This record gives sequence, structure tokens and C-alpha cells, in this order.
Amino acid sequence: MKQNRFVPDRMRAFLRKTLLCSEDGDPMVLFIVLILIFIFLPVATFTLEFSREMIVKQKVESAVVVSGFAALYRVTPNSSLTDAQKEDCIDTFVQQVKKNLNLNDDFTSRDNLFEGPLEIVEVSVYGADEVPAVCPQGSEILVPGMHVVVHAKVKRLFFKTEQQYTDLMIHKDIDVFEKGGY
Repeated sequence: MKQNRFVPDRMRAFLRKTLLCSEDGDPMVLFIVLILIFIFLPVATFTLEFSREMIVKQKVESAVVVSGFAALYRVTPNSSLTDAQKEDCIDTFVQQVKKNLNLNDDFTSRDNLFEGPLEIVEVSVYGADEVPAVCPQGSEILVPGMHVVVHAKVKRLFFKTEQQYTDLMIHKDIDVFEKGGY
């Protein structure tokens, strides 16, 4: 057995009991540090990045649904909506989305959640005289409600080598009578 002149026998026994050591009593701290750096750290950063993106997605979905509820506040199951009433619903929806997501007038985020502006891709309001209908995304609409599609680019924190952001596309068909927007 190879003896290390600089580590006394008592210290070698202590290290063998308390740390991962080889038979010679040489601590394997380097091995542990390498495991932490090359395995644990990348997994932890990936989990953090993914969790943040899911939280931002849930925040945008909730803001879209709540804004849709505000826009449909005066709509009843028997409401036949005029074009002016539909425009009012859409205007209310847009204003509420800005408020709920803390957006500037150009739809950029004040909280720097998004890369660029939030884009409202589609907004359609359906009255009682237009249902049942099928929204442009293929979902069936059975009661008066609103069809919304929004797009945002979520900033990445760590994995920026290939892409600086993650595309987030959210489609919601909101009604306050049957499904409640979810």
C-alpha cells in the first residue's frame, strides 16, 4: 500500500470515514466537484429555465382569460351582438390585456418578460345568432364568447446559444356561461 508522507494515519482514517476516499486515503473531492459542475448544474439550470417559461405561459393564459371575462361582462346567452358591440368587446379585451400583463401602449412588456411586443394574432367575438360555430383554430363554439390567439417571445435566461427566446402561442376560446374560459 502506498503511503503518503504528508497525511498522518489518524488524518487518513478520518478522511476515509468522512469523505469519499480511495484506499490510499486521497480524498476524491475533485470527482465530487466535477459531478456537481457537469451533471447537477446543467440539470438545475434547464429545470429553472423550463419552469420560468411555464410560469410566464400560465401568466399570459390567465391574463387572456380574465381579459376575455371583462370583455364579455355584459353578454348574456341570448345576446345578438352588433358590430359596434363586438368592437367594444375587442377594445375592452385589448385594454385589459395591457393592464393585466403590465404592457406599454406598443404591447412591449414593462417587466421585460417578452422579447419584443406581445402580438394579438386573432380576436373574434361570437353572438348568440352566430353559434354554434367553429373558430379558425378548429374548436367548436357553442355559446356566445370570444376566440383569441396571442403570440409572444419569452426571453431565455441561460440557453441562448441557438435561440434568444422561446415562441409562445396561446389559443383560448372564452365564454362565461359553459366552460369558463378553460
